[in-house]
Amino acid sequence: MYLIMNNKSSRNKEKNKIMNQAAIKIISTSGIFKDKASFFLLLEFIGGIFIVIYTSLWLINYLLQGFWILWLLVPLSVYGCLYLFTFTITFIAFLLLRLVNKIYPPKEGIFERNSKGWKFWRYRYWITYLPLWSVRALPLPWLDIAIYRIFGVKLGRNVCIYDGWVDPEFITIGENTMTSLNTIIHSHLIYNDKLIIQRVEIGRNCIIGPQTIVSPGTTLEEGTILGANSITKIGQALEGGKIHVGVPVSKSFPIMSIEETETKLAKLGVEQYKKKQEGKNQEEKKE
Repeated sequence: MYLIMNNKSSRNKEKNKIMNQAAIKIISTSGIFKDKASFFLLLEFIGGIFIVIYTSLWLINYLLQGFWILWLLVPLSVYGCLYLFTFTITFIAFLLLRLVNKIYPPKEGIFERNSKGWKFWRYRYWITYLPLWSVRALPLPWLDIAIYRIFGVKLGRNVCIYDGWVDPEFITIGENTMTSLNTIIHSHLIYNDKLIIQRVEIGRNCIIGPQTIVSPGTTLEEGTILGANSITKIGQALEGGKIHVGVPVSKSFPIMSIEETETKLAKLGVEQYKKKQEGKNQEEKKE
């Protein structure tokens, strides 16, 4: 009995260790505390906070001197500080990105772990992460479009990008194209010890449905609709003027007008009615 109890207690200790290790891994899934390249994010954050505090010193000084009427400006000042922080970190990121790209220009291809291409992709990722996260949290829908263009994404006129993620490099989106909620457009993919970077081309007048993932190398021709909850393959080309669905995308349907859809549904309804009547007639004959 003593040996059995000892074995059980040792097993419980091992389980607790495994659970603790798993909890630590879950907390740090983004890798921000492990990746040294996230130093760029920290640098932008410190620079943004410094500028915000420096420009707010006059208001803090007057408030401490007893100008209580200026408390009315505090809400407006907080709101302005959020925009100032975003503009500051975007400017710092723009300078860092130009420097990094000058040292090693972004390239398409397949890169091994810890290769030069891999390392510099990590630098670019962390440089652009904080500004994009910050601007998507602000209530001005056109501001994220401007910052994406600053970072090098080619966006046409009247492009609408709802909440989701778009990689800030090797992405082209044509005019009048709309992405829906929680879409992910990736020009990169990490598979085991390899990093894949391929350009994504999205044509004019396209619609990308909610909860979709556009993989690296995907091409959407003009007028393509990518259905909800779909995932494209790497390097997949989707024909224009059709609705494409699937995980991965494997089915396509022609886009029809409202009149064509109503006519088709009416025909289907008539056919189903005829089949039911034929079934009833056969049953009556049998009786």
